[in-house]
Amino acid sequence: MIEFRTKFRIVYMPPTASLKPHWELKRYCTNCGGTKQYQSVDHGVDSNGPYQDTYDFDCTRCDESGETILYDIPLNEYENYDEILADYPNLTSITQYLQENES
Repeated sequence: MIEFRTKFRIVYMPPTASLKPHWELKRYCTNCGGTKQYQSVDHGVDSNGPYQDTYDFDCTRCDESGETILYDIPLNEYENYDEILADYPNLTSITQYLQENES
């Protein structure tokens, strides 16, 4: 069984930011499992008989840490981290983006 440790962050955006406050949920890439590489197998039969070729590729679906953004959810959908983890238990990070107050 894989044990997930979820990181929590709060980011304060400047008052002039065009983004609305939201939750950003990340998980390990489903393409490579967070390793940044995946294998593809080509197999079949030709005149020499059955064959199987394995190719290694660099993953282009995830970021440098092997994670992908699962959802950007409006801030009012969840009250706290525990509610999010109840719905999405395998997250690697949860970031809460808040609007900074103008002073």
